[in-house]
Amino acid sequence: MAKQYIPNAFLKLEDSQVNAIFAWSQRPPEIIHYQSWLTILEIFVHEHDIESAYKIFQRVQSANNQKEITAKLQQYQHLKIMP
Repeated sequence: MAKQYIPNAFLKLEDSQVNAIFAWSQRPPEIIHYQSWLTILEIFVHEHDIESAYKIFQRVQSANNQKEITAKLQQYQHLKIMP
């Protein structure tokens, strides 16, 4: 049986920064530096099974990596391959 959890997280906009606040934790708010972190937070807050959440995270991460690679390769499209 998969381990279940009930996540809680809140976002707070303060001084032009987005902060994540975790209700169960005594830690200070965490600054969200990159928009991609919001995607990760959404995956793990939405899912209630850690294994399912991690599989979704891996698919999203793989898709993002492919987009980055494709974007980097675009600058070399004009080059011709020599036989």
